[in-house]
Amino acid sequence: MKNAVLHKEIDQIHHVLRNPKPHVPVVNIDSTSLFHFIRDEFSRSLPAADQVLFPGLFERYENVLTNVRAGNLEQAKFWIDCIDQNPADLPVPVMIGLESLYFSVRAYFYYASGDYHVALQKLRTAIGLANCLANENMPVMIACCYEQSLNCCRVYYACGEGELVCKEGGKLLLYISAGHSFPNFSLTDTSHFRKEFPEMQERIVQYATNVIFSKIECLCMIKPGLTKLYFKHLLSPFCEYSGADRQSLSGYRESMITLMAFYLDEYENYIAALFGLLPLLSGLPVNIQKQLLLNLIELGNRVNYPDQEGLVSTVLHFSTVNFGNELIEVAQGKPRLLKTGR
Repeated sequence: MKNAVLHKEIDQIHHVLRNPKPHVPVVNIDSTSLFHFIRDEFSRSLPAADQVLFPGLFERYENVLTNVRAGNLEQAKFWIDCIDQNPADLPVPVMIGLESLYFSVRAYFYYASGDYHVALQKLRTAIGLANCLANENMPVMIACCYEQSLNCCRVYYACGEGELVCKEGGKLLLYISAGHSFPNFSLTDTSHFRKEFPEMQERIVQYATNVIFSKIECLCMIKPGLTKLYFKHLLSPFCEYSGADRQSLSGYRESMITLMAFYLDEYENYIAALFGLLPLLSGLPVNIQKQLLLNLIELGNRVNYPDQEGLVSTVLHFSTVNFGNELIEVAQGKPRLLKTGR
C-alpha cells in the first residue's frame, strides 16, 4: 500500500518534469571572477587619494595566483617576496585589506605545495582580517570571508577529511545563504553585503553550493557506504536553524530539508516536499537540482516504480533542457552527477 501511494506521487512529479519550463541561465562566477570583484569593490571603497596606490600593489597578489595555478611555484614565491616589500606607510584600511589578501595568496601557495596545515593557518588569519574590515563598514570584505571559508573546505577535502568537509560546508552554506553563524563559525552579519550587492550575493550562493556539493559527490564515489552520513552532516545545520528566513534564493533552505528527508528514509515527506519545490527548482544551484533528481530516480528503484525507465529518460531530458547540457549521465545503467564546481 505504501509503495502504491509513492508510485502515485512519483507519477505526479514525472508528469511535471516531462514539460520543463524554459530556463534562464544563472551568470556563474568562479574564484578568479570573485577575486576581481573584491579587488574592484575594495578599491572603490577607498578615498580617491588611496585608490591610485591600489592597482600596482594588487598586481603582485594576482601574479602569485596566476603562477600557482600554472604550477610555477618558484615564480610565485618571487612575487610573494615582492609583496613583503609593500610600503609600510599605507592607510590602515588598505594595510588590513592587503594583509588579508597576502595571507590568502600565501595559503594558496602552501595548498599547492601540499602543506595543508599551514594553508589552513593562513586562511584563518585572512578570514579574521577580512572580518575586521567588514565590521568597519566595508561590506565587500564579506565576500573574502565567504571565499576563504570555502577554501578551507577545499583544504579539508585535499587532506581527506571528508566528514569535516560536510560539517563545515553545511555551516558555511547556511551562513552564506541565510547570514546565520553557528558556534565556532562566528563571522560578521551579512545584511550590508546583501543590500549593497544582491546579484553577487545570489551568485556566490550558487557558486559555493556547487563547489561543496561537488566535493561531497566525489567523497560519496570514493566511500559510497558513507553517503548518508556525509549528507546528514551537510544538511543538519539547515534542519536545526530556526531563525529569521533571510535566504538569498527562494526554496534554498527548503531544498536542503527535502534532501535530508531522503537520507532519513522519510520517502513520503521527500516526495511531497519535492513536488512543492518543482516551481522553484530551476532557480536552485545546479548541483542541488541534480541531487534532488538523482534521489528521485534512486527512490523509484527502491519502491519498484513501474515506469522507472521512463522516469530516468525524463530526468535526463529535463537536465539537458534545464541545464543547457546533459549534466546527469548514465554510467553502467545508473545515473550519476557530472561534476559542476571545483
